[in-house]
Amino acid sequence: EPWWTLSAISIIYLALMPYGLFKYGRIKRRRRQEQAASAAPADGEPA
Repeated sequence: EPWWTLSAISIIYLALMPYGLFKYGRIKRRRRQEQAASAAPADGEPA
């Protein structure tokens, strides 16, 4: 029955949404840290 299949796919999609948001948050934080590290002067360079 197509409605059962559609319902199952929708439930799985909605259940995985928090996982995707969590992973995206980790990537976003890592990217921000890398940008901050590259913006900071390296050791031995004048500020």
